[in-house]
Amino acid sequence: PNHSFMKGNIYYFAGNYEKAVIWMDIALNLDPNMLLAAQVKMACLLLMKKEKQFEEMVAAFQSFPFARHFQALKNTLDDPGNPNWVEEDYTHEFQPWELYFSTLSGNLEQAFHLLTMGLKNQVGQYFCFRYDPFLQPLRNDARYLQIVKDFPEFSPEFPSATGAFIETHSENPIEGEKAKFLEDLQQVMEENQPFLDPSLSLKSLADMIAIHPNNLSWLLNEHVGQNFNEFINGYRLETFKKKALDEANAHITLLGLAYESGFNSKTVFNTFFKKIEGTTPREWVRNAIN
Repeated sequence: PNHSFMKGNIYYFAGNYEKAVIWMDIALNLDPNMLLAAQVKMACLLLMKKEKQFEEMVAAFQSFPFARHFQALKNTLDDPGNPNWVEEDYTHEFQPWELYFSTLSGNLEQAFHLLTMGLKNQVGQYFCFRYDPFLQPLRNDARYLQIVKDFPEFSPEFPSATGAFIETHSENPIEGEKAKFLEDLQQVMEENQPFLDPSLSLKSLADMIAIHPNNLSWLLNEHVGQNFNEFINGYRLETFKKKALDEANAHITLLGLAYESGFNSKTVFNTFFKKIEGTTPREWVRNAIN
């Protein structure tokens, strides 16, 4: 997850937010509790103006302070003239929130003061300030150019943050073999039906097609358009539907059929079913039979 996060972070500072999201999703698939990846993804969604997905992430991480800060950041972007944030102790946060809020609300005196003090104190939040998208309003100011000159150690020229580098090195290591791996994956899913095992993991599925779990996660996100759980539960759902309409299974409860199809949780089954079909399993079966 750390490697995926770092690659995604390079894309983020290079301004390639779509690629950054892909790699943050890979990191989160490997470690759902990786809050740094969640924050960078949230920043990307905000910058890409994908409001629905942004709001979903804010809701999903509402128990963490950064979700509240991101919402305030969005409000500030939407209406710079109104105070949308309150002063807090942001010392241990991943993003330099106070600098963001000062910059985007137009308080440039405070913004340059915070930036200068942060660099003098070698605060890690400011290391990539030259590439931080939320600091764009500072860059046409003479004070900004002086800061770049005064703090060269905080202003490295990152080859990895240039368009040429991204174009040359953006491919996943298995890019040239993706067709083979996709074919192998389909064959394994159809012939071995690993999705029937409720304990199936990204790693165990990756082992079946001799691929690294990170690369399998990338393959699913980039070329299937689903994360691991969505991909596997899709097969389980189709299996359940076939079983539910088979008269030979009339003596088995719908939940029992769901378990036989690989689902290991009533909540996961019902939630996923309704998300895909727009109705409950019982209503779907009743309508399908009639």
